[in-house]
Amino acid sequence: MYNQHKKYVVMAMILLGCVGIAEAKNDNDRSGSGSSSAFDVCNGNRVIYTPTLQKDPAEAFTCRVVNVGKDSEAVCIVILGSTGQPLETQGPTEIKPGQTTSDSTITKNTIGYCKVTSKTSNNELRVTLCSKNTSKSACKAVVTAQ
Repeated sequence: MYNQHKKYVVMAMILLGCVGIAEAKNDNDRSGSGSSSAFDVCNGNRVIYTPTLQKDPAEAFTCRVVNVGKDSEAVCIVILGSTGQPLETQGPTEIKPGQTTSDSTITKNTIGYCKVTSKTSNNELRVTLCSKNTSKSACKAVVTAQ
């Protein structure tokens, strides 16, 4: 009876050791070489969504992000269709204080929204989504992140 329990304990220790090694490898893969790796930024837990916006099929969606903070921010921008499928992805992109970046997509999807992820505080970023004619730079309709 003692030997049978000993086998189970040894098997459990081996299994836990393998799980621990696999988790350590996954953590290393996610962390990359620096503190602002693409995984950290683009899959971070700091996320800003705009409300949805409806546009004409011939127009483009443009998602704009401005950094109102004191430090540079690395962000990822994804323009999503009404069913949540990515229509356009940009990132990670670093935005210096007071600067802006944007990503646009021409799509037949008429409803979309913008998702911006970062590693730092969402209070430092402002996000808008607009629809615009592809030949003009002015937005026809705009929604801002809440």
